[in-house]
Amino acid sequence: MEAALTAQERAPDGIVRVAGGLRQAVEEALRTDAAWVWILEGSTAPRPGALGALLDGLERVGDLPEPGVLAGVTVTPQGKVDRSRALWYRRNQIDLAMSSAVRRLLPIRASAGPALVRRAAAASELPSARAPLSAGALLEWTARMLRARVGYLVPESESEPLDDAGDPLRDPRTALRLLLGRSLVRFDRLTYGYELAERTFARSIER
Repeated sequence: MEAALTAQERAPDGIVRVAGGLRQAVEEALRTDAAWVWILEGSTAPRPGALGALLDGLERVGDLPEPGVLAGVTVTPQGKVDRSRALWYRRNQIDLAMSSAVRRLLPIRASAGPALVRRAAAASELPSARAPLSAGALLEWTARMLRARVGYLVPESESEPLDDAGDPLRDPRTALRLLLGRSLVRFDRLTYGYELAERTFARSIER
């Protein structure tokens, strides 16, 4: 991960390292004066242009709703998007999706990371005190932040998997917390339930 950070074409202004969970990482980052916090949870490594692509995407937002989160895609060693780590898209906001598409952005409902989080969004909705620094915990936290905010996918920002953890929703505890917790509004619970069934069915076919 250290090598991935030093290889960035547009390096972060500072680096915060923690041995604890997601809450500690976010709180430590908020003690700096950073306007945005780039959270890397360790299961993926950003490619050299990943952070720069997110910042370029931020410049493309223009008069679209202000983002609370920007995220990229995880790609396989073969260069294909890893569908098991694919982001959760907003399916019920067609006008926003069309307006974003012309700027090479896509509205998202959550991200398993890496994720670039606006300081104000992070400060207003801190992660659970028990949340580990993991893809599943980041997915839950960003879903909670984006209940009343907008997040965007920036497809030029790419990361590579460092382990075989794959889909964070494989953990049934993560799935249950999303379905039963306060991360989702009613419509999102329905669409999430459908998407979870789709992923489960797809995995059974792959086996």
